[in-house]
Amino acid sequence: MEEKKFQIIYWIKVIIISMLSLSSCSNKKIKKVVDDFSNYSCFLTLNIIAQNSNESATIVINNADFYILLSNSLDINDYKNEVYNSICHGTSITVSKKQFIELEPYMLKEMPICEKSEKILETYFKNSSSISGLYSEKRQDIIYCLSKDKIFTYVDDETGFLVVY
Repeated sequence: MEEKKFQIIYWIKVIIISMLSLSSCSNKKIKKVVDDFSNYSCFLTLNIIAQNSNESATIVINNADFYILLSNSLDINDYKNEVYNSICHGTSITVSKKQFIELEPYMLKEMPICEKSEKILETYFKNSSSISGLYSEKRQDIIYCLSKDKIFTYVDDETGFLVVY
């Protein structure tokens, strides 16, 4: 009986998250993600290009950390616009060569093969909206794959678990 209740709750979450991810980029949720600069803000998956170079990469980084790295070169409104456009339209963000090097720890080593978000949620978030115990690269892959469907995640400040926003 209890397991059935968890399954029903799980599927309700999946349906709600799927509906939210299909909505347009004028979504308030994306604006909230981009506006949050707390220590435990959501992860962003962004394409970056090194200025005056043809080096590019995809990064998975916490919004607050990314802003701190770019705050010397972009004011807060320009930063928000760049990130919002990158999330909504897949545009790349140009960074200095120095910033590109600083962002190296956040770069995907190779592009993960993504399953559908529903499958990822079912596998890793089965009875909860949070998961723990993932090694860093696997967590990065999950964040990347979910973000393709505009499903954002963050690390809970008390448990350290990865949580669906």
